[in-house]
Amino acid sequence: MTRILCVLPTDEDQRRQLQAAAPNASLSFSEKAEFSQAELQEASVVLGNVSPGILKQMPNLAFIQLNSAGTDGYLVPGVLKDHVILCNATGSYGLAIGEYLTAMALTLVKKLPLYRDQQFEGAWTDQGTVGSVYGSNTLVLGLGDIGTEFATRMAALGSHVRGIKRTPGGSVPGVEAIGTFDDLDAWLPWADFVGMALPDTPQTRNVMNRDRIFSMKKSAILLNAGRGTAVDTDALTDALKTGAIGAAGLDVTAPEPLPPDHPLWQCRNCFITPHVSGGLHLRQTHERMVALFCRNLQAYFSNGEMESVVDRSTGYRKS
Repeated sequence: MTRILCVLPTDEDQRRQLQAAAPNASLSFSEKAEFSQAELQEASVVLGNVSPGILKQMPNLAFIQLNSAGTDGYLVPGVLKDHVILCNATGSYGLAIGEYLTAMALTLVKKLPLYRDQQFEGAWTDQGTVGSVYGSNTLVLGLGDIGTEFATRMAALGSHVRGIKRTPGGSVPGVEAIGTFDDLDAWLPWADFVGMALPDTPQTRNVMNRDRIFSMKKSAILLNAGRGTAVDTDALTDALKTGAIGAAGLDVTAPEPLPPDHPLWQCRNCFITPHVSGGLHLRQTHERMVALFCRNLQAYFSNGEMESVVDRSTGYRKS
């Protein structure tokens, strides 16, 4: 009998769904990945993000389904044997993080954090003029599930939207133009909002470097809910302090967590949250994830087509 180890937090109903998707398998559940050596030796399927070190103790591993869209650490040589199928959770997070980015854009363009700050001082002070999403220009870096959800929401609010993706081609409702990273330098000065939903890969690290950050409009707002490694943190701090850009909304940073004494904390035009836009904070995300796990389990045991299979050469989902 196939043994499956699941570290994704689940309730009783979700466990029943997973068991129904693999009726002839034995499922072991442990959110802390506290499995016996025998279980690790026997298991051929893992559901959820376990330490890459644990995977090295699993000689029979054939399929791992991550609960993250990113594949950080799993593509390091020696972690997974060549035959192991690696799937991520692309498609689960678009709703949650797309709404987060949209909310952050509205929050910052309306200067709401400044009013929240002065509330605790009992200050009734007008913070001056604000901007609008309507009629603005939005540039989305990473037109996957998350970037597409953000793009369509900004377009619905009246923004002119362009998108940057790794490979050319395709179309997204509401997105007026789609380019590649070759177009980034030309399009950055056009944007009022730059929304980032990029994974951590060699190609995306520091993609928003000092030159690119300082090429943005002085009123522009940078939003990042992908990976902090995509932004030069020191350059962003300098740009915010000097007014080279208008504001930033960050759910991810580099380093992460951001050290308590880092100067970025003190930038009043920066709104930072502790990597909470995704995860299991939204119930619909959890439901979508379990449904994906069930579909992929059924496909795995029936030799069907699996979803969100990762191309190990790029770290992205295969097209």
